[in-house]
Amino acid sequence: MEVGSKAGNDLHFFEFAEFLLLYRRREGFRRDECAKMQHLVERFDVDESGEVNALELIELFRHLGHRVTLDEVHVFLRQVDENESNCLDFREYLRLMRLHREDELSHISAIFKQFDDPNEAGVMSGIRVAHALEALGHAAPDSFEDKALNFERFVQLVDVCRAASVAKDRKKAGFGDARIGELRMAFRRYDKNHSGDIDNNELLMILADFNWQPRSREEQSQLVQKLKTAKQRAQEAGVRDAGGPGKIGFWTFVQLARMLETEHERSEDAAVHALMVELGFSQKEVDDFRAIFLGKLHKVLQGQDEENAQVMRLSGLPHEDVKRLVWSLASSLSRQSKLQLDVELKNLGCTRDTPLEFPGFLRLMRWLATAVLPPRSGYGQSVSLAND
Repeated sequence: MEVGSKAGNDLHFFEFAEFLLLYRRREGFRRDECAKMQHLVERFDVDESGEVNALELIELFRHLGHRVTLDEVHVFLRQVDENESNCLDFREYLRLMRLHREDELSHISAIFKQFDDPNEAGVMSGIRVAHALEALGHAAPDSFEDKALNFERFVQLVDVCRAASVAKDRKKAGFGDARIGELRMAFRRYDKNHSGDIDNNELLMILADFNWQPRSREEQSQLVQKLKTAKQRAQEAGVRDAGGPGKIGFWTFVQLARMLETEHERSEDAAVHALMVELGFSQKEVDDFRAIFLGKLHKVLQGQDEENAQVMRLSGLPHEDVKRLVWSLASSLSRQSKLQLDVELKNLGCTRDTPLEFPGFLRLMRWLATAVLPPRSGYGQSVSLAND
């Protein structure tokens, strides 16, 4: 007990004030929970700056079992980045975790209410617990006893199930099942003898298929080190097929793929920053556009069937949806401007078969601001129109 007398449960006024101060400082988390979070932030603070940037944060999230994109992480970061440093210190990270936990508890509560006992409100029968866990994407653990649970006990059970699921899926390196399927197909294509592992030459052929092949001696040397790290990470995730001497197992390849895709994300992030400077946008404006872009993209995917949604994999906005979004941002577009929009989309490589990714969307917003919309005191005002 951190506050109050050990002899009883009563709190004096100043003890209660101290409790509130601790509660707010820790965003409602216990001391042991905060200590674990602090350790995690320090682990992923690669540059030891005392803060985590978007690229470090996405690796942290993946370690926690959250499958997120870099664009989504930028949106999360902006929600709690009070000093607009584009990084999170530990206090801001705690705030982000509190927001996430509240969203998580809200979802769990909705499922609990859906499956609780109609004859006894606030209690869920043992049989219904299994169905509720399934609705949350979990399976009841083998140790679970078929007994009724109140909401608090149900939350504890969900947390146990999620922790077990995260540990089990850590070998997937943050990839979803669809992406794991793609990587497995590529791996099997070169695993000619179906041994479950490949040699270095076969690995290079796979990397060439993904455009990840090393192009210099320095990159070849870096690849050797990455393979060692990938094998170590696979073993840490409990994988036994990490590959023998001179061999690469599938789950080692998955860890390597994650490292290579992270490098690609780092390059993309740097490119977006350079584009921001080139186009004369502020960080806030880029973040606003990112939120608009992702919001529209999620709506598009919700309207797609499962097969098409997996093909898109949150990569970009389809041609017609881009046009509808622009029309909503600037409802007074003239007929001539709409014709110019078609030309501009073509120049950006956005066709009926090729979606528009976020960098292209930024260029489109600059064109919209300079060539179409009337002058404003600040372009950020036009962004607010889309959020109304």
